[in-house]
Amino acid sequence: MTAPAENAINATTKHMAHPKYRPDIDGLRAIAVLGVVAFHAFPSKFRGGFVGVDVFFVISGFLISSIIIGSLKRGNFSFSEFYSRRVNRIFPALIVMLSAVWIFSWVGLFPGEFEQLGKHMVGGVSFVSNFVLLGESGYFDNSAETKVLLHLWSLGIEEQFYLIWPILLWSAWRLRLSIATTILLATAVSFLLNIIEVKADTTSAFYSPQTRFWELLFGAGLAFFASHAKASKLIASEKMASAISIVGLLLILLSIKYISKKYLFPGWWALIPVVSATMIIYAGPKAWANRKILSSRPMVFIGLISFPLYLWHWPLLALARIIDGDKPSVLIRLTMVFCSFLLAWMTYKFIEVPLRTHSNKKKQTIILSMLMVVVGAIGLATMLTGGFSERSNVKWSNKVLSEFSGPLWAYQKNEICATRYDQPPGVDAYRWYFCYATKNEAPTIVLVGSSFANHLLPGLMKNEKTKHNSILSVGTCSPEVKNSDLPPTGNWPCTGTRIEEQQKIINKAVSSSTGPKLVIISGLDHKTNQDFIDETSRKISAYEAMGASIVIFKPHITMTYDIKSCFGRPFLPAKNDCNFDSKIVEQYEKDFRPFVSQIAAKHPNVKFFDQNKLFCSAGKCSFILNGAPLFRDEFSHYSEYASYELSKLFVEWAKDNDPAILAQ
Repeated sequence: MTAPAENAINATTKHMAHPKYRPDIDGLRAIAVLGVVAFHAFPSKFRGGFVGVDVFFVISGFLISSIIIGSLKRGNFSFSEFYSRRVNRIFPALIVMLSAVWIFSWVGLFPGEFEQLGKHMVGGVSFVSNFVLLGESGYFDNSAETKVLLHLWSLGIEEQFYLIWPILLWSAWRLRLSIATTILLATAVSFLLNIIEVKADTTSAFYSPQTRFWELLFGAGLAFFASHAKASKLIASEKMASAISIVGLLLILLSIKYISKKYLFPGWWALIPVVSATMIIYAGPKAWANRKILSSRPMVFIGLISFPLYLWHWPLLALARIIDGDKPSVLIRLTMVFCSFLLAWMTYKFIEVPLRTHSNKKKQTIILSMLMVVVGAIGLATMLTGGFSERSNVKWSNKVLSEFSGPLWAYQKNEICATRYDQPPGVDAYRWYFCYATKNEAPTIVLVGSSFANHLLPGLMKNEKTKHNSILSVGTCSPEVKNSDLPPTGNWPCTGTRIEEQQKIINKAVSSSTGPKLVIISGLDHKTNQDFIDETSRKISAYEAMGASIVIFKPHITMTYDIKSCFGRPFLPAKNDCNFDSKIVEQYEKDFRPFVSQIAAKHPNVKFFDQNKLFCSAGKCSFILNGAPLFRDEFSHYSEYASYELSKLFVEWAKDNDPAILAQ
């Protein structure tokens, strides 16, 4: 995301070269930022609006490379001036936005949320947000909609490009290497890495600089091409230029409407917005669409405020989502978009423009750099103090809020399991995987299933009646998932042959215990079909053949909104009460009945435990028990408190239904 009017300063003999200002490029910025804002506010209507970022990348590559190449030709390229201009363009609006968001969050966010904001502030000011987000992309990662500074990933990509590209171009120039060849090779390598990585790990391809640089390099290639006088002669007429521009603009609009995040993106799909943006810039300011549409006053105005608009819009939408606990209403989202435009205009008018005309650029650069360091230090302190959990406005609720562990779940993996049991091939590339053992000995209780099996672990570990067991949580696939001969999909652990690879490890662990052993199956869907039942039955037969007792935990009720919305914030009462109708439990029971009937008929020794008793008592049901949340995140995973309370119910159930379980 490039600051607007990058090309607005005329070249002088003293300073580095700058291309002549083109209002149509500001108009193209407007198309890009409007697409991004529309996608974030109304993703179902503008599902491909995120391609606006790809358009920004092309613009950035074109303008920055035009400056570098022009300055190298004139012999006055300066690294210090180049990076000083970067600081003066990017830092002012970014500092203001980060400071304002932090102040609001001090009042409005819970400690865990505030802690993550601090972490993302550090990533933002050091321009490595893309790496921070990539490192968080696990199963327990909170949804993107609640990451207040998520949008800074693209700024990270751009700044990483600005760090590497000037050095590479300058080196090629000094060594008298072909600039064209340098650009072509760099573009080809980056694009090839993009195609390879998007199939192996879409998230990595999305956030990694090496798989994104080719988009900026398209702009760089155009800048080099345009720096040659003969380039303009390749467009035979204004009509041809207009046709090129119109086609490019239409393709971008179609991309915003129809490309979906479900596609393998960037991959080949990113070529559409990238090539389209390149076509529009290449067509020149005299092309009809560039002259009449992109250079119109409204489009240029939005283009001029596009950088602060990009910075402001996402935090407002994300904070509204966090506080609301669910997707905000259309009215709230429209209000946030309006406020984004207002704040963007104010930032441009009262911050960017005055600083842009400031005479002492060296002093300004130093002050802005120091302020950015201060903002980063504040973010670091916020992260290291756990979101300033001792704040007076949240201290009263620390015991409750500590249950919202989310991505900080401590029971996903441990060293005992990693060293004692085999690991699936390529497990480090899995988006998530469970391998946690309480003792370095053969297991007596094995938790089998998805994350809804793993979240039973802390309760069983701490319950006086079960903690003596060697408990193992291993694997991540629900039992009904079938193995496939097809290649695995990206970093998803329950695709292709990865299912069978995990099953072999589970079977080996179950069979390794020669004494009494219990297999607990959890995480099944309440809606089943015959294939679902048959596959689960097949695996149950295997466990029984190994001498294991089987208990199936019936599917637990899940929430349709974030449980945090049931707890008031300093300036806002709780939106939800977390109560629900007992008829929902009855419907779950009805849906799951065919499964219970068939499994009980085929496997009469299998027992079923109803974990929904955790939520309901005397006909009343709630996701809160004794004032504490029963889920730790928006994905309906049990909190540690809920896991322990459920273990007590399980122990009482076992006394009446299978006392041998407690004797293991």
